[in-house]
Amino acid sequence: NVKIKRYNQAFKYFGKAYLINKKTVNKILMVYNLNNIASAYYDQKNYTKALLYSTRSEVLNQSMFDSNGLAYNYTQIGKIYADKKEYSKSIIYLKRALNNYDQGQTYNIGSTYIEIGITYQKMALLNPENKKQLLIEAAENLEKAIRLFTEIDVIDKLSISYFELYKVKKEQGKYEDALKYFEKHNIIKDSLF
Repeated sequence: NVKIKRYNQAFKYFGKAYLINKKTVNKILMVYNLNNIASAYYDQKNYTKALLYSTRSEVLNQSMFDSNGLAYNYTQIGKIYADKKEYSKSIIYLKRALNNYDQGQTYNIGSTYIEIGITYQKMALLNPENKKQLLIEAAENLEKAIRLFTEIDVIDKLSISYFELYKVKKEQGKYEDALKYFEKHNIIKDSLF
């Protein structure tokens, strides 16, 4: 399988790069190496190893007092837990990410709001007793993402936000709102195409 061969090569080179940077104690590049390894494992759905390397990167970011780097790690860890269907843990890490990004990180903050919105929506589908409140949380976070991506004019992320909010509104039974957001998503999708 060509894809597996490419991943194996990627791990080999990421590993070599990490060892070189470790010898020179270049913590910033070590973080990049660890993040790349974690991302490659995440793409392969090997969540155990993705979590391991994200956590190692987190420890390095803490030692450098790099709050934006730490926030990036928390977002990645949050996404891993969401994919593992451990939604409560996911929310904890995604909210930690928001607390660590500085205000200039508008794109990353907006992306994290999208992840939180999606995670709350998935939680809602599994928790009928709290469904209403969880969908409200999902909608609020997606609306925050929409405000930020409108502000900085990032239309692909805006399109994703509209589509996710459409799904939430549909689940809430707010069909007029759902249609409005679906149409906004489609307008952007068509213009991008």
